Amino acid sequence: MDRGGVDVRRAQRWFWSLVVVAILAMSVLYDAIYSEPGVTAGVLVLVSSSVLAAVVLQAARIFRVLDEPRRGRRSG
Repeated sequence: MDRGGVDVRRAQRWFWSLVVVAILAMSVLYDAIYSEPGVTAGVLVLVSSSVLAAVVLQAARIFRVLDEPRRGRRSG
């Protein structure tokens, strides 16, 4: 299925894969926040929060492209 140069099935697979990665990153972040303070916990917080931010941003971009035909190709 192709919609305006976008392979919808591929985009949907990437979107749901990113959602799973976001859930895993959030789980690691939660565990790191509530663990004993230390270097390992700090590194885990830094890495998992960075991964979470990047994954959520990319998933939002994909969602916007997939939702565009329904919204009517408005700019903004």
